[in-house]
Amino acid sequence: MTYESVAGQAGEAFARLDHRDGMFLKGNFGLGNLQGGRFFDEDIRPAVVPYSNTISSQRDGRTLYSGLDVGHVLIRGASGDIGAYVGYRYLYERDNAFSFRQLATNEFVNLPFLSSDVLVITETEAWNGIAVGLNTRFRPADRWQIEVDAALLPFLGVWGSDNHWLRVDINPLPAQGQGWGSQFEAILSYAITDQWSVGAGARYWYFATSNASSLTQPIKLYSERYGGFVQTTYKFGGPTSASSSVVALYKAPPAPVTWTGFYAGASLGAGFGRSNWSDPFGPRRLAIRTASAARSSAARLASTIRSVRSFTVSRPRYPGRH
Repeated sequence: MTYESVAGQAGEAFARLDHRDGMFLKGNFGLGNLQGGRFFDEDIRPAVVPYSNTISSQRDGRTLYSGLDVGHVLIRGASGDIGAYVGYRYLYERDNAFSFRQLATNEFVNLPFLSSDVLVITETEAWNGIAVGLNTRFRPADRWQIEVDAALLPFLGVWGSDNHWLRVDINPLPAQGQGWGSQFEAILSYAITDQWSVGAGARYWYFATSNASSLTQPIKLYSERYGGFVQTTYKFGGPTSASSSVVALYKAPPAPVTWTGFYAGASLGAGFGRSNWSDPFGPRRLAIRTASAARSSAARLASTIRSVRSFTVSRPRYPGRH
């Protein structure tokens, strides 16, 4: 199954607390929708004869993601710092395919008069797990800052459900598994004032299973997201610019209970993604691939899903007649 040209947008809120002793707490939460695009569902031999390839429209999709980290600064200097953290990640996505028409020669998989408002397939999946990573902030010039964040997700869980609404024999098709992942983010920001800054950044997320199954059958899943965003941030308290950070080194230290800064902000962005499932049901296997921000799956009843995801963004489809 393949999703193509699906546009995704998301809004995000984020915050960070920094303590004078080096401990920090940061997190984010984002919501978005997935609109437009086309869905292709291919069924091949030996499961379906002759070859079938149907096309549907995609709309009314949703995405939700969040993260929470606690860490400590390892290295600190006048122009920046490097810290390590441990945290939690969550990514949820849902796609909808409406109506369909046959592009190949298989007339057994064809409903030419089906209304464009009929929902035929819904794909839902969610990933969650532990993250360990490094975060660095560097000020190359006055009022400019570069922040880079890289994380490894050594333990991930995933669950998914594929609903073929016109096929009671495969509705729903549940799946679950365990695996690993990685995330990378880079942001360039400029401080308009000592408290208010604006910036732009990019993200890349990759999740994969090492052990997964659907209806007792082994499957393989992976999800890939990449995209860009713009953001604005406001800081409460503490030094905010490179010059004020240097001056702070020569001041008497504040009371131990004082936090050096609280950052709060918001982001808007769009991205691209791809997710793959491999699902052997008897002689069948599913292949799904997503482009323009979505996900994909791979199998003998080959399918490829493409779609645009917010940020990432971050992302199961099953073969067969509708």
